[in-house]
This record gives sequence, C-alpha cells and structure tokens, in this order.
Amino acid sequence: MRRGLILRIIGGLGSAVAEVTSERMPAKLKRIGVRDVFGKSGTNEEMKKKFGLRSEDIAEEVVSFLES
Repeated sequence: MRRGLILRIIGGLGSAVAEVTSERMPAKLKRIGVRDVFGKSGTNEEMKKKFGLRSEDIAEEVVSFLES
C-alpha cells in the first residue's frame, strides 16, 4: 500500500510538521512554499509566478512528487 501526505505550510513550520508527521505516520512528504529569500515586490500574480505558487505550479509539483 502506498501512502503519501502533501501539506502546504506557511510560516516556517515545515520542518516541525515534517518531524512530527514522520514519527506518527511515516509517509512521503513534499514541502511547497516560499524559500527563505530577500523580499521582492510585484503584483500578487507576479509573485506567485516567481515563487512557483500558482495553482498550476503546485499541481505540477504534486504530480511530479507522486510519480517519484
């Protein structure tokens, strides 16, 4: 049986959640979010595109993750 868990976490909690999840329910985990980078400015759409957070970007990451 193949199990996987996909979470989208905002606020730098990715490592803590991954640690608890791996201890209580071992499964593949993919963290998707904005990396720790210097601030940028632009429209909402420009920023989502730059950081790969548009729905199509996230869907592509999920598909790639599930196929791996």
